Amino acid sequence: MKRREFLKLGATGLIAFALGYHFHALAIDRSAKEVGGKTFVEIHDLDPWNYNQGYVERLDDLLDRIGVNKREYFLIPANRDDVDALKHAPRFVEYVKQRILGRYVLGHHGLIHWPMDEERWIFEFTNLNREEAEQKCQKAIKIHKEVFGLPPDGGEAPPNWSYSAEALKTFLEHYPYVSAYKVVFPREKTPLIAQAFAPTFQIKAAENALAKFEGEVEHYKPANLRVVFHPQDTASKYFEEVAYRVINAIEVKGYELSAYKKIFA
Repeated sequence: MKRREFLKLGATGLIAFALGYHFHALAIDRSAKEVGGKTFVEIHDLDPWNYNQGYVERLDDLLDRIGVNKREYFLIPANRDDVDALKHAPRFVEYVKQRILGRYVLGHHGLIHWPMDEERWIFEFTNLNREEAEQKCQKAIKIHKEVFGLPPDGGEAPPNWSYSAEALKTFLEHYPYVSAYKVVFPREKTPLIAQAFAPTFQIKAAENALAKFEGEVEHYKPANLRVVFHPQDTASKYFEEVAYRVINAIEVKGYELSAYKKIFA
């Protein structure tokens, strides 16, 4: 083969590869936008630590690419070692103000979101009486107002969904709804069965996570499903694949719950 013909063939191959890659990328993007238009997701564990690891921005970037614009964030206002953690994390606070606040619903995820006794399944609100729960709620809302200049505009997702009846009553005095594991409790309406799935939580194998999700999702109404992502799960190499496939699967089934609007309709 002559040198000119070899170069011509090589150039043709590169062009074909480039075009193929370009159209493949377009197909992925187009598909992502088509399947990303309906889905509502909850993002738990929004805090400075996850932000400093790069996990929060990584998750937001992925959801932007997919086209998931219906989101609710649950913020952890403090931590066990520093009740003023947000005041000591100016870059995180600025990120929330610029990319989340006013654009998406921002609720709370407890006060410190820390297990009191994980072996016995005792968490922040598990055994609290009304007075103790009230103190924590008041503290969380006060921090939010001081840092962001206004109260939270969303509900409460109790840490690990483990809380006392007295804590639930207290939450509903401060938030319009409480987003629990299988039920959403509006302040003035009948509770709604709305199963929450966290398909990427501590993910170790893509196929196992997808099989588990697909097996469980069949038992619930498509309109009442919720998907929960945690920023720290983006550390897994399987996260992006599972997130794409889960969002595609739930939209094909007709997933409709959008930022709890149907609860208040």
